[in-house]
Amino acid sequence: SPDFCECPGCRRAKKLEERKDMFSKSKPSHSPHLGYVSLFPVLLGLLPWEHPRARQLLEALQPALPSDERDALWSKHGVMSLSARDPLFGKGENYWRGKVWANMNYLAISALARPAAAGSQLAAALQTAHASLREGFVSTVLGAL
Repeated sequence: SPDFCECPGCRRAKKLEERKDMFSKSKPSHSPHLGYVSLFPVLLGLLPWEHPRARQLLEALQPALPSDERDALWSKHGVMSLSARDPLFGKGENYWRGKVWANMNYLAISALARPAAAGSQLAAALQTAHASLREGFVSTVLGAL
């Protein structure tokens, strides 16, 4: 990291007290990136699957075909932390830019197991996403043992 490097090409971050006004002119906005943060309302049960925005998230959790061009978080190993179609996917400090995290996949699998409202047309989509993610994630974890 630049904080510990003497390389002339590295830039050091300003001290915290020197950057207090750095964000004062920024406006609040939603993240344009589809990832774990986008899923929190449904993962934590704060937003029902029937909500219009939750339906978009459920679509991102559906199994993808190789020819699929939609933003998807689904992978054969579990839910990815960032959509593979996102420009930041796997770039730079890549810690939360595509990896599959066990704790987040547990939340996703649990959330997908919650039933849709009675008579909901989403039941089949929830079951498909749940079965696919559970199977992929569990086989990845067991394969690592």
